[in-house]
Amino acid sequence: MSYHNGEHAVHEFERHPRDGERVLDAATGWVGIIDGQEVLRSTWSDKVVDRRVWLIPPGGGHQWPADPGQLSPAPDAT
Repeated sequence: MSYHNGEHAVHEFERHPRDGERVLDAATGWVGIIDGQEVLRSTWSDKVVDRRVWLIPPGGGHQWPADPGQLSPAPDAT
């Protein structure tokens, strides 16, 4: 990825500090389990310019990306 000033960024996939935690994604209303994160890091400054957390449904299924700011602890399963 390249920005208007010529700066480049690279995607990295890594563990999330809360891997395995059950959370509610406010953007979708879905409950998921944190399954890693995708980090977009500047090649010039090595600073993180964007981050997406990957979630997977509790019973299995397709992963989806979520904004970390939209995640909160999920209510207890009933």
